[in-house]
Amino acid sequence: MLLELTVPASSIPDGWMGLDIGPDSIKTFGEALDKTQTVIWNGPMGVFEFDKFAVGTEAYRLVLLVDAAVVITRIPSQEEPVQLLISRSMDVPENRRWMDNRLDCDRHVTAEFIIGINDFIKYACEQDQFVAGGQKIRCPCKKCKCMRFQETDSVKVHLCMKGFMTNYYHWTNHGEPIPQMPPMVDDHSYYGNSGPREMYNTYEQLVMDAAGPVVGNYLEQEDMMTEDPNPEASQFFNLLNAANSSLWDGCDKYYMLSASLKALSLKADYGLSEGCFNEWVQFMGDAMPDGNCMPKNLYHAKKSVVELGLACVKIECCPGGCMLYYQEDEMLQSCKFCKEKRYKEVKKQGKVKLVPLKNMWYFPLVPRLQRLYSSTQTASQMRWHHEHHREPDILSHPSDAEAWIHFDKVKENLSFAKEP
Repeated sequence: MLLELTVPASSIPDGWMGLDIGPDSIKTFGEALDKTQTVIWNGPMGVFEFDKFAVGTEAYRLVLLVDAAVVITRIPSQEEPVQLLISRSMDVPENRRWMDNRLDCDRHVTAEFIIGINDFIKYACEQDQFVAGGQKIRCPCKKCKCMRFQETDSVKVHLCMKGFMTNYYHWTNHGEPIPQMPPMVDDHSYYGNSGPREMYNTYEQLVMDAAGPVVGNYLEQEDMMTEDPNPEASQFFNLLNAANSSLWDGCDKYYMLSASLKALSLKADYGLSEGCFNEWVQFMGDAMPDGNCMPKNLYHAKKSVVELGLACVKIECCPGGCMLYYQEDEMLQSCKFCKEKRYKEVKKQGKVKLVPLKNMWYFPLVPRLQRLYSSTQTASQMRWHHEHHREPDILSHPSDAEAWIHFDKVKENLSFAKEP
């Protein structure tokens, strides 16, 4: 027999266990959720398998469901189901509209719903890692809510009688991947169409673009923060401080971040060696007033900008341009076409070092495209060719050229050709 006793967490008697949160905790959670937009739910409030101790978990879940503006992501343990609760204002996927068409006007289960249930059961049973012994799967009905494993026949009966749990249009507890949710962007934030970009200098904008809306919106609320930022946000806080910190007291032309970027740019433009670069920045630092923020050497200059996502990849290649020493060819010592050696031997301080004869610098495209789509302002320019059609005889964008039009026709069956 289970005995119940509601006491403060600090006053649990010896021999007793805390199995659920009490009314005071539920109230505290509710007040906090009223001020929250995104919640990461990492597990139940109590031992929800027993109805007596599921009160806190159910209250917490209902509070989240009532707020249609909230998007909740739940991080599961091995025993817990994964569930993404999506805003009610979100459109129902076209292929899942049958889930809301359970009963007809005579209160009979519709044929469409029965067919849909059979498809669901078939899909769920094909996901081995989501099936318990004896072909049992989590029952997503409004009563079980994916908390209990049931035989497939019982799942069918439950769904016909009670219907699917609210907003379970993505079967994440049965093997479907969690759908990607676009970040919530306020029109008046830096990333909105009318965002206050003029309030940020060029290098602060560089940091905000690198951070993206998920972290960037967090940076904009720095004055209202009541706790320390997470490690990812902390990196961009440091960058943002470097972007608006003067190179020395009284300097209004260069900032800590801009000095590092300018120095690295000059090194690349004029082919400065590492030793030359280190001596040069050391001289500049010594010539400036005490307490300046000039980078001490190449290592510190690179480290100060690496979080901007502007890194490149060095790939060794054949001096004649025949091939790259990459992937399956990474371990070759000579070109497989012209037989040219990959390395030359350089003696330094009595030691022999192998130095590549030629390198190629690769700038990854994906993160740079992501940077352009991180803001609604730059994203709109990336979609300009799709949204601004002109007369056929007017060339106003490369997309109006014959080559682009021909490529779209040839690749019309590929998804990226249809995506603006």
